[in-house]
Amino acid sequence: GHMEPAASSQAAVEELRTQVRELRSIIETMKDQQKREIKQLLSELDEEKKIRLRLQMEVNDIKKAL
Repeated sequence: GHMEPAASSQAAVEELRTQVRELRSIIETMKDQQKREIKQLLSELDEEKKIRLRLQMEVNDIKKAL
């Protein structure tokens, strides 16, 4: 009789700890994913800038030719 409440609250604490650990790992995974996506976006932007510069130079060349 007297030990049961302590045992069940101990179990509840363990369960919470497990859930917290799981949440932490989910958050870490999400952070990593976000970092990867941001890197991807930055490299795409970089690529677009290069393309735009190239086009700008071509336009300038055409202007000079005219």
